[in-house]
Amino acid sequence: MEHILCTELELEGGCFTGRVKGEPCFGENKLQAAQDFARQQRVKLDKSYFYTNGIEDLPLLEAVGHPVTINPDRKLAAVVRENGWRAVHLESRGTIGVGDVVRSLLVYGTALPLLAAGLPIRALGASEREATNISQSAWTSVASAIARLKLFVDGEEHLWSHRPAVFIFNHRSAVDVLITARMLREDVVGVAKKEIKHQLPMGIAFTYTGTVFIDREHVGDPQLALKPAVDALRSGRSVVIAPEGTRSPDGKLGRFKLGAFHLARQAGVPIVPIVIHNAQDALPYKGVVVRPAEVKVTVLPPIPTGKWRLADVADQAERIRELYLEALGRHRQAVSA
Repeated sequence: MEHILCTELELEGGCFTGRVKGEPCFGENKLQAAQDFARQQRVKLDKSYFYTNGIEDLPLLEAVGHPVTINPDRKLAAVVRENGWRAVHLESRGTIGVGDVVRSLLVYGTALPLLAAGLPIRALGASEREATNISQSAWTSVASAIARLKLFVDGEEHLWSHRPAVFIFNHRSAVDVLITARMLREDVVGVAKKEIKHQLPMGIAFTYTGTVFIDREHVGDPQLALKPAVDALRSGRSVVIAPEGTRSPDGKLGRFKLGAFHLARQAGVPIVPIVIHNAQDALPYKGVVVRPAEVKVTVLPPIPTGKWRLADVADQAERIRELYLEALGRHRQAVSA
């Protein structure tokens, strides 16, 4: 934080004296501190927001244009109702309970049965593609409902405006897969690291849905390794891939590997960036219990790749990564290794 206004403690010779320097930043004095700061920074209080929970901050609440109370105390709640101010009520989700564990088991446990829902359809003459679409839609719909996962999607029209496409997403949580599959719904295959193929039950589920598994250590010829994905794109299916390659342990956006961008260029399809803002609220890094959450997702406009040259790929990948940083509000964040 660049600026902090607070009660300052007196120092003498590098030691605290036990006295307050000036007036305590409280009540009317807090309003005065905000007014002084606003004047120095040329900030207009009538266009500013102020958040608090206590009646002692009433002077500053009345001075700003956008007063917001968070879990207001009893006296402040009465003033909020009288003035029609915005009140936000937040509660802790508490510790993980039996319901959370049961819900998580059902999310994972329904994957195979619901993905198998397409098998009877296939037996009745539907194409493999139609059967897979039914399976994916069934599991993602039911699993999202069980997990109580609510998505708020900005730019949803970009999911459908240009298909087939290479959809890319930032990867912080294992639930990212469910989120992207829920939004894309049909005619899409994933690209994943080969280790997932041997993880039960998701490895079986991913294999059934046509996921392309990549050996990150021994890819050999990149074009040959990505050929199944290119074939999927040329058949009219889209491909979804996390360009970071693995989940970010600290929430920072990792470096983008170039496979997704080479893939889009090779197939001549656009790249559609999907920015997932807070999936870790539902399932933290290395977590196993899925918690109810509201997840914000931003879908950026499709980016054409038809005119890209091979030499352009690295620069284009970095440019798209900058779009993610901007959308996440972390343009200056350090790169995760």
